[in-house]
Amino acid sequence: MYNTYDQQVYAMGKGPSAITASAPDIGVPFGTSVTVKGFVTDVSPGTQDEAVKMRFPNGVPVVSDESQGEWMKHVYAQFPHGDVTGVPVYFHVVDANGNYRNIGQTTTDLPVSTA
Repeated sequence: MYNTYDQQVYAMGKGPSAITASAPDIGVPFGTSVTVKGFVTDVSPGTQDEAVKMRFPNGVPVVSDESQGEWMKHVYAQFPHGDVTGVPVYFHVVDANGNYRNIGQTTTDLPVSTA
């Protein structure tokens, strides 16, 4: 796309992402709550630009396909990001019997620093 603000041509497309998560790495007794924290970030080459890295020191959050247009304008042209939605994250475990099962899901949100 041609950007009339900076007179440059940009190519945009689906790129790679990374998941960083932390959770207890030991067995947890049945019925015990755990907290899983993490980030789903865009690791496309454009995110390595120094100006982008300064604005998003923990990485550029990944957003839904529907939010991409507005989000890219926010990340690369500093437009307001408007109402964007995150992506679904699914949680799976291997239980004591060796069974693999889904235990829930959530949708990522944007860190306060992207406002």
